Amino acid sequence: MTAKSEARKNNTDDNRAKAGTRLAVAKAKAEEAVARVKGAEESAEEAAHAAGESAGRAGRATAAGLASGRQAVASAAHHAASGATSAWTTARHHKGVSAATVLGVVCLTAGAFALGRRSFRSDAGPLTRLTHGRI
Repeated sequence: MTAKSEARKNNTDDNRAKAGTRLAVAKAKAEEAVARVKGAEESAEEAAHAAGESAGRAGRATAAGLASGRQAVASAAHHAASGATSAWTTARHHKGVSAATVLGVVCLTAGAFALGRRSFRSDAGPLTRLTHGRI
């Protein structure tokens, strides 16, 4: 072997040793990256679980809000329906209500007239009343 081929052989051996070292370093970095990925995977799993719980709480709060809103609407509808029922009953019986109102007014007027006439009655005659008691 010549010196040149001996140098080539040494360079090849050195390159192989360097490649082995580089391979070991790359392998260590790959294992470290795998460990980081596993840690990130666990962290992502915990974050997803927390997000799921948070979404569940938000869903329950939304459902409770919808239920109270539905109850308020139902209550308002009930009040409106009862008012409408009263108005419809009054409108349906308006002839009887009107007749009773007129009869009440007539009775009050007749009673007031009769009381006024009775209280105005005196023992004097018509001429005395006409002259305000001078004759």
